[in-house]
Amino acid sequence: LSYLPELREIRLNHNRFSGFPKWISNMRQLKVVLLNNNLLDGKVELPLEFADLLNLEQFAIDNNDLTGEIPDFVCDLVLDVLTADCFGTPPRVGCTCCSKCF
Repeated sequence: LSYLPELREIRLNHNRFSGFPKWISNMRQLKVVLLNNNLLDGKVELPLEFADLLNLEQFAIDNNDLTGEIPDFVCDLVLDVLTADCFGTPPRVGCTCCSKCF
């Protein structure tokens, strides 16, 4: 998928993908990235280049096994939809700008 720089939407939710796809930040035209309900694990480590996804409107990573924090530069994108596993005490994923927490 990383060789498709003009791709606009990635809808890979409800699969059994693991790890975390760091190549997403190379796809500058993305508007929608749905990775929720998978087996993604580890820390949410989005590279700084993720902030260059200026067309991004939706980013969903909820219902996975991720931990860590949604970086401030993701919040600066002002997304219509940003979901993560940020509900609970303590939340598995810290997110000050999520539109919905699971």
